[in-house]
Amino acid sequence: MLLNLPAELVQLVLKHCCISAYLQAALSCRTLYKIASSSRDVILHHMKTNPGSGFRAQTDQKSDVDAERLTTRELFLLLRRGASEHLLYGESDFDRTIYSFDGKAIEISASAMCNKKDGKAVALVFKGDDRIYHCPAGADGRIQIETTQTCSLPLLKPLLNAERVSIIKSTYATDDKYLLGVLVKAEENDGGAGAEDLEPVPSFFNQELQRERERTQKTYFMLSLEATPRRPISNWQWRMTICEIHADDGFKVNALAAMNAQNFAISWEQTNGSYHNVDMYRGYWDPLHRYNLGTTRGYFFKSYKSTRFVDEQGLWAAANDPNKIELTHHREVSALGAVADLRFNDSGQLLHTHRGSAMFGYYHNFEHHTHTTSPLPTGAHRNYANVRMRESLELSFAVEIPFYAMHDTQSLQGTPFCHWRYLSYGISADRVNGRTIACLFISHIALNALRCTHQMNLERGRRLSRWSPVARLCDYPDSSVSTIGCHFAVSPNSTRIAVMQWDTLYVWALNPEEIIRFDRSDYYPQAWRSGDRMDDDDMIELRPVIIRMEAVCFKLMFTENDDVIVALTDRGLMTWDLRPQGRRRRSSLNLNVENVPVMWYGPSSAEDYLEYSSREVKSLPEDAGENSAGESADDSDEADDISVDLEELGESADDSDDMIVDSEEDSAEDSE
Repeated sequence: MLLNLPAELVQLVLKHCCISAYLQAALSCRTLYKIASSSRDVILHHMKTNPGSGFRAQTDQKSDVDAERLTTRELFLLLRRGASEHLLYGESDFDRTIYSFDGKAIEISASAMCNKKDGKAVALVFKGDDRIYHCPAGADGRIQIETTQTCSLPLLKPLLNAERVSIIKSTYATDDKYLLGVLVKAEENDGGAGAEDLEPVPSFFNQELQRERERTQKTYFMLSLEATPRRPISNWQWRMTICEIHADDGFKVNALAAMNAQNFAISWEQTNGSYHNVDMYRGYWDPLHRYNLGTTRGYFFKSYKSTRFVDEQGLWAAANDPNKIELTHHREVSALGAVADLRFNDSGQLLHTHRGSAMFGYYHNFEHHTHTTSPLPTGAHRNYANVRMRESLELSFAVEIPFYAMHDTQSLQGTPFCHWRYLSYGISADRVNGRTIACLFISHIALNALRCTHQMNLERGRRLSRWSPVARLCDYPDSSVSTIGCHFAVSPNSTRIAVMQWDTLYVWALNPEEIIRFDRSDYYPQAWRSGDRMDDDDMIELRPVIIRMEAVCFKLMFTENDDVIVALTDRGLMTWDLRPQGRRRRSSLNLNVENVPVMWYGPSSAEDYLEYSSREVKSLPEDAGENSAGESADDSDEADDISVDLEELGESADDSDDMIVDSEEDSAEDSE
């Protein structure tokens, strides 16, 4: 329809539409690309109304940069670069890859994600499989199965009276990037098809079998094992520590968190949902332990002492005397139900997230207590901060651990002091106009430079109480529509915030350095602010890119690339590529799980260590659909300009396409 209009009217339409529609129209055909990239007035208009202080410097006639003004073509390239940084292209061109594993179904509740900055990985557990599969995630979203480990250890079989074990939960330790905690129990067995054909046995023998079966069904083993290809270890070191846990009758595991091999926590819930509790376990070496055999190589059994943080009624237990448990006044916690997720924060806090919640609502402080024999403090703290949104509105927010910080040293009356600024996100505890509000907050700390370590540690476990709102995450989804709730994920460089809600993914783009100093920055134009002028009530308004995943999402994380997301869904392991060179590819990739190298738990000495390379994993076939049908304009001059533009922008084609086995381009009708 636009092509039927005169060029002047087309320019007017492109000028008054949003930048996403402008760029999508420009890249839809050669004629519109020529009109959009050659109209300087249209380009300058979009540069004025979108983030980037350099944009407005180019358009300001009084700016010092005016003498070196860019050409129209260079301005168009600059606009496209800024649009890619802020995901202003829209969601229509993002690439998606779904991984399958020889027909095996992923046990999502038992699988885990490692979201550490120095290593991104997924620990996969398949239904009916007693192995853990270690899958590192590349920066480009490439997933490969590096190694696998079995949890049906020979020494566990007689203890559990079972040939196989079931993996209940797994988690990556917060204080050890090489450690993976796995909670297992005996595999439930109905006795087999031929059990009724067995000869009758004495009644007392049946009673003993029944008691043994009940014991093993209430017995769990916490395995702490290596999550990476093995490192050499010296004598008196172990590749696995094992801790036997006896659960209450009729209770199941809701959540597992591990700080290290000695400290972990479990959320329990009764199968009928009546009672639930949270226990903290501290393991220690017990020379009199019944399972400690001197001939066992690579294994180490330990005993534990447990502390109950939440009692069976869901109430916080608080007392210095472990023999006298008293209840705190947080009785409203019992109405929240069982704790659905646990997380350790820098060895100093245990964070509790209840079912259907987007972030932790309560936490425990036990810093300096985990390495001593003294009882752990059981008092709980509520995660809330009272924030003044405007003169007549003050709301209570649950605020996450900061994800970004800035540090500078200044001098005040001859005394040097350090100024720290922290950036975090939070959601309102109360609904406003029927919706939950999500915002970005900053907090300031000043201290004497002699007392400052000058090292950034976002997860120091110290609570910050004074927060000021600086930006609003617009279109934040309502987390009350499902028991899964919303889950946040922040990219490694803090330029993306993702939230999953059922089958929809919301991604906000931001510049954290400019947002944290928004009161002294003109990076975000007035069109992106909530008020009519710069005052205390102004907030930056960030709008998301909304992606329909076509699958229910349970867990997600970013890779080392800020534009690549990995998600665990009911359709399998899924990756989304948000980079601007996407072509809306919908790809499927099968990974072979039968020929994966098996990582054993011995030897226990460095001399027996064998070097292992993950490159031994079977290489993946190349993509047959790399030159897709949607690129038929490559022979034209305008298409050459597009490819040159991408090269100048640094948007070279990604080599991850050589992984794709089955790829198809969505038709133009589907994209409409």
